[in-house]
Amino acid sequence: MKPKHNKSKSDQIKRGHAKQHRSNSNTPKLFKIKTNQQKNTAHKKKRFSESSPQNLWETESKWLESIRLILGPNLGYPSSMLTKLNKTHLLEALTHRTYAHEHKDKEIQLKDNQRLEFLGDAILGYISTTKLYEYFPNLNEGELSALRATLINRTSLRDVALEAGLEPFLRLGRGEVKMGEAARDARLADLSEAIIASLYLDLGIEVTTLWIWPFLDKLIQPTSQNQKAKSRDPKTDLQHWSHQRHKLTPYYNTDTVEAKVLTRGSNKPEERYYRASVYIGNECVGHGQGRTKREAQRKAAQDALDKLDFLNNYEL
Repeated sequence: MKPKHNKSKSDQIKRGHAKQHRSNSNTPKLFKIKTNQQKNTAHKKKRFSESSPQNLWETESKWLESIRLILGPNLGYPSSMLTKLNKTHLLEALTHRTYAHEHKDKEIQLKDNQRLEFLGDAILGYISTTKLYEYFPNLNEGELSALRATLINRTSLRDVALEAGLEPFLRLGRGEVKMGEAARDARLADLSEAIIASLYLDLGIEVTTLWIWPFLDKLIQPTSQNQKAKSRDPKTDLQHWSHQRHKLTPYYNTDTVEAKVLTRGSNKPEERYYRASVYIGNECVGHGQGRTKREAQRKAAQDALDKLDFLNNYEL
């Protein structure tokens, strides 16, 4: 017969193995939970970084340094002014109203760029009106107004902000960041106007014009391949060309054409389309068709631009 203490020792060893087994069986489970949590956290961080651009303003010291070294010089600010940014209007121009609202509890009340947007809109109107008046001495008031409208709009001002690299510098509130693309075009267009006002107040009209006009000038250059390939507003472009070259206004003849007759007397909108022809003087210069009169006329005007090759001195 074996001693009892050996049996007790054997039991202890078995219990130890069982305890160790339970401990080992739990280890993968605990490790798996931890790994999933890490994966979820990494996924959230990755998704956040993909949905929102890298914003320099999230670290104030980095933001201010980047303004002094990159943005300020690109806008035309001298180094003497960039060492005293608080004395300029640049920080105000780069502050969205949502950011200012979220930081209103600070001792120093932040100014947002809404007032600068208002002023910048007027300054931009003056600059573009003056330039177009000089560029196109033969256009009348209505034609100049139409051309100015193609230069000053949300799309063109958004493009200015993107091309000038302004977006990472604009301080936004958390709610505005979450909106993502929904409000992006509007805030970037407003940012361009605010920067224009800041330049005007800090450096004057000449520096402001030197900065903004090259962005807009490209939209009206007659040698632009973009404009030649596909006009943004073919009816307006054709009218401008016709006035400059021939002192004539294009006119359109538009007819309704039934695509197919299903029943006698049927005239439902989905069963017809429109065909337009555009004339300059007595010459028909283009045709087009579409589901609406406007679409048909735009296509006719684009067809005329393509045929006339109006940017290469076509003569009727």
